[in-house]
Amino acid sequence: MGVLIAMILIGFSPFQAIVGLIIVGKFQTWIHTERIGKLGWPDKIFNTPSVHRVHHGSNKKYLDKNYGGFLIIWDRVFGTYQKEEEKVIYGLTKDIDTNNPLLINFIEFKSVLKDLKKCKSWKDRFKIIFGNLSWRPDYFNEKSNNVG
Repeated sequence: MGVLIAMILIGFSPFQAIVGLIIVGKFQTWIHTERIGKLGWPDKIFNTPSVHRVHHGSNKKYLDKNYGGFLIIWDRVFGTYQKEEEKVIYGLTKDIDTNNPLLINFIEFKSVLKDLKKCKSWKDRFKIIFGNLSWRPDYFNEKSNNVG
């Protein structure tokens, strides 16, 4: 929904924005497979199955990578591109101990709020909200601040 509003705000008509989202959505159906390997040069420009597997990986080197829905060149520009170099491990980085769909959708907000309370500065709070998903201040690793 946010993308739709942003497209309209920058000048696309609502019709163009909706058609664009439908095209991107349809394009993304074929990239959710392991049956198609690396495609060479298209992997450097487009969101391909190999590029998209990285996006879903929980491997440390694959976290926060390959956000592009159609063109992967923006990830290359912003430094979030990662080619598939090792077998992708799918799943969460830590167990959440629930199958409740409501909790699953909101559990990360709880984690972020918990981290914000532990922050010692507004700069650190800002970086937790808007920065790299895995970044945490060094003092989070100190024994007295470790929680659960």
